[in-house]
Parts: sequence; C-alpha cells; structure tokens
Amino acid sequence: MANEGGSQGIAVILVAHEGRLLLQLRDEKEGISLPGVWAILGGGLEAGESPAQAAKRELLEEIGQSVAALHLLGSVHWGRHTAHVFCGGAPFSEEAITVGEGRGFRFFSREDIRRLEPVAPFVTPLLDAFIAGPLYERCRREAQGP
Repeated sequence: MANEGGSQGIAVILVAHEGRLLLQLRDEKEGISLPGVWAILGGGLEAGESPAQAAKRELLEEIGQSVAALHLLGSVHWGRHTAHVFCGGAPFSEEAITVGEGRGFRFFSREDIRRLEPVAPFVTPLLDAFIAGPLYERCRREAQGP
C-alpha cells in the first residue's frame, strides 16, 4: 500500500436503520481541510495503524460510538493522497453522539444532502455511488441490530 510520501486517511459512511446518512459539520479551525462544511467523518492514519484500525479509532474520537462491523468500500486517490472509505450501520441516535471533533453531527436523508450547503465537493458523488451499491442495504440492516 505504498503512497510514495503522500498522506493516507480514512472516511466512514454510517447509515441509520431508516437509511439516513451521518455527516459532520467540520470545525472552522485554521489549517484544516474543508473548514465549516458538511462532510463524511474521517481522519488520518497514525504511525503503524491499519486503515481499519484508524476507522474504528476515528469513530470513537469523533462521535464516541463504535459499530459492530465496518466494510471497506474502496480507496479514493487524488494527487499524493489516499482515503480508504468504510461503511457501517449506525445503531444509535443523534442524541447518543458525543461530539469529540467538529461542530456537530447529523443524520440526513439523501434528498436533504442534495440541498445541503455548504457540503464538501466529494460528498454527493461518493454517497450516490454508495447508495447504488449492495453495501448500503446491508448497512441499513446492520443498524437495526440483531
């Protein structure tokens, strides 16, 4: 998984049982990418950490929650950057989220996301591809629990 000196990170798409998708309103801190926009939660890999380990860590750090299973959707490359994209079912409500990073989190329907502003430019195409694939329904089922 060589990245030739570029950065590696993860993104996690979480789906509630009724099909809504979790987005993060990013901080307005200087120096972060995409400040003040709605985006998919995620972050960078730490030294010696696998993408799957980073995804689990970021969930705990950013929303104070874990999920039973995370599924790798694939990797997105741009320039010297790589993001490993995971998805999972969210068996918790917005009220159960503890905001550890960002300004807030909210579940949105696909229609609401299409009207949402400001939103990161990659969100719409990434979520459209995810919803069209087989893992969307699987994650919805997993959000309902056993």
